[in-house]
Amino acid sequence: MPKYDFQSPRLYVSGALKAGAELALEKPQAHYLRNVLRLKPGDGVLAFNGKEGEWQAVLGEGKQPALVLQKQTRPQTVAYALADSPLFQLAWIAEKFHDWTEVPIAPHVILTHASIYWFTRAGGGAAHVLYEQAHSYDWGSPAQVPHGFSLFGADETVRKLVPAPDGSFWAEHDAGLHFPAMETPAAMIQDLRSFFGALSEGQDRRHQRRLECGFPRRM
Repeated sequence: MPKYDFQSPRLYVSGALKAGAELALEKPQAHYLRNVLRLKPGDGVLAFNGKEGEWQAVLGEGKQPALVLQKQTRPQTVAYALADSPLFQLAWIAEKFHDWTEVPIAPHVILTHASIYWFTRAGGGAAHVLYEQAHSYDWGSPAQVPHGFSLFGADETVRKLVPAPDGSFWAEHDAGLHFPAMETPAAMIQDLRSFFGALSEGQDRRHQRRLECGFPRRM
């Protein structure tokens, strides 16, 4: 089981809690978090409403900041159900397609995805990924490799929360949500071509400079 977060402050909220939701804070709540606790944008908060458990969130920016919910603090609870019940796995997948897509999804597509997760027992790991991302600051320094980001249907706060290194590929699209490969495949393919195409051009230029300097080209 992952370690519980005993450091982040807990805050009662009245809105519904679900991954990716953005909850507007009342003025007293914003004052408490920013001026009393001295939290900065991106700092963690544990939100609860007395009905849907406790959720990890981060504090947004602006004069009237919001909480951006990430994941329940005990994702393994969901993982046990996903590994134990095919009906729960099917319901989990169907809910995500319902909430996170803007296009009709054929029943056989939902069944195919649920079957892949069920027969490979990958549901628990999929449910745990957002918890791991929320704790990625424990992983050490950022990877020294090219970064590319494509956002589909995201709001403007994402750019402020994602630590994109300078020079990273960045693209935003109004259409599409959580499953761009199904919803907007053409846009996703174009972003992949743009990102890797720029890397290939840069590599070719480096090889050309090596040849001009009299160095053999690496095979």
